[in-house]
Amino acid sequence: MNKEVILYLDELYNDKGKFSVQFNFLNEDGSLGWSKRADWLKARELPKYRKYSTHRTILDVEVVLDLDSKFPLLVKLWFRLLVWRLEHDDRIWQYKAYSTGSRGYHIHMIFHELRDIKSDSLRSKVKQYIIGCYGGELLKGGTNVNIALENVPHFKTGRAKRLVKQKNKGCNQLAPFIKGMLGGD
Repeated sequence: MNKEVILYLDELYNDKGKFSVQFNFLNEDGSLGWSKRADWLKARELPKYRKYSTHRTILDVEVVLDLDSKFPLLVKLWFRLLVWRLEHDDRIWQYKAYSTGSRGYHIHMIFHELRDIKSDSLRSKVKQYIIGCYGGELLKGGTNVNIALENVPHFKTGRAKRLVKQKNKGCNQLAPFIKGMLGGD
């Protein structure tokens, strides 16, 4: 992990909230193993984590749309359609879309108001509702869920997760989604 990634993770931790990092390794039998999760503030001081971390937990204020398929053309089309929707959706003011370095895309959206929801299960339901509005892996709405680190080589392919598109016109608001969850417009 280079200095730029460490600075990015420091900024993310300080601006958006706590998260943990994790790395993978090959066991003696050739199977994939995972390190224990470590809070970023502790992990950044440990050489092994600083050098090898490939994943972080999704932030409590973050919704991630995980687009993945074994069919590359299908996932590219899905991504393009979804980005078009996000660009034209008046409920979404901010997002960052990444190519994962593998075969999919991650679209990260920040909703600061999610932190006001004290119940993890209710926060997960709200996140899953938002994910359901656009499509993606609903499991990414849970708590303590890993996502590939930005600008770090993917653990399978060695290609870095990189930013490919973003929208930054303000702060995303939960109210339109909560209204939709409750059966409103």
